[in-house]
Amino acid sequence: MAESGDEIAIALWLEFGDVIKEAMIPFILQFKPDRVVFGGKISQAWKYFSPRMKEELEKSGTKLSVTEETSRYVLSGLFKRFGEIYG
Repeated sequence: MAESGDEIAIALWLEFGDVIKEAMIPFILQFKPDRVVFGGKISQAWKYFSPRMKEELEKSGTKLSVTEETSRYVLSGLFKRFGEIYG
């Protein structure tokens, strides 16, 4: 519905973005990751719920990736983490 310009659907997605932001930002500020990846099916709606989240990530200096193909990022993060531990 948001894709067709429905104002209520767009407003709902923006509110969803606020909820995601409020839930994630404390963890991002504490953990300080290099990058946050939004992936899977939810990434298809990123443009509708992302404006405020992008703003907060920019403030924290955290890079952002949005992809439907998450396995690449999961494996990359695992290899990096285990390299730090065992390398």
